[in-house]
Amino acid sequence: IGGSANMLAIRDAIQVPDSVFLPMVIVDVVVAYSWMSILLLGAGKQQAFDRWIRADLNLVKQLKTSVVPLQSQPSRLLDYWSYTAISAVALIFSYVLSRMIPAAPGFSNQTWMILLVTLFALFASNVTLLKRVALRWSGGAYFLLFLVLASVGAKGNLKEFTSAPLLIGLGFFVILIHTGFLLIAARWLRTPLGLVAVASQANIGGPVSAPIVGATYAPSLASVGVLLGIFGNIIGTFAGLLCAILCRWVVGG
Repeated sequence: IGGSANMLAIRDAIQVPDSVFLPMVIVDVVVAYSWMSILLLGAGKQQAFDRWIRADLNLVKQLKTSVVPLQSQPSRLLDYWSYTAISAVALIFSYVLSRMIPAAPGFSNQTWMILLVTLFALFASNVTLLKRVALRWSGGAYFLLFLVLASVGAKGNLKEFTSAPLLIGLGFFVILIHTGFLLIAARWLRTPLGLVAVASQANIGGPVSAPIVGATYAPSLASVGVLLGIFGNIIGTFAGLLCAILCRWVVGG
């Protein structure tokens, strides 16, 4: 759930070794963007799909009037320094507080720090002044994310990617389960294919790619993709940690 930022957060939170994590980077790219291409191709079939499930097309019309597009503003030098200072304060505060919280099974000090940073970001997103700074500097934030991903990949050893085909197969198996739930929900709720596709990409790709999928189906769904992608980022870290706890419970670790 969520995008690459959530994947990196979970990796640090549960301290996944590079030998395990690096092949998952390939899975993330191959599976997520293969599925995105399928969703984009589905735009040409949305009328047939909507007729099949008797979709309520008023849902898209209502969203067109109720969702306000998120618009970024030109960046200024002051915004870069403000964003950097806010991020530094959040990291220092989260680091100090995480060391004060006792570690528990499945929740190390590193895990607590990741959760605290996520909660701080969620709080900051509701503060008008901080929200304006973040909108202006969103491009810089994505640059840092891609820089981290590149640094992770640079540590890789090609010998470690021998398990990637199996993991990619498992990734597509998860997508099949995901698709099954989507079809059941779409038929039950009579949801148009455009909304289904945006929700799917928001879960798998995040706020960068979800608006692209949404705009392919209808211009008004681009903003919906941004909002759903952000929501996926918010819950992605918590849901990922929950999955890690369940996996440890299954194996008795």
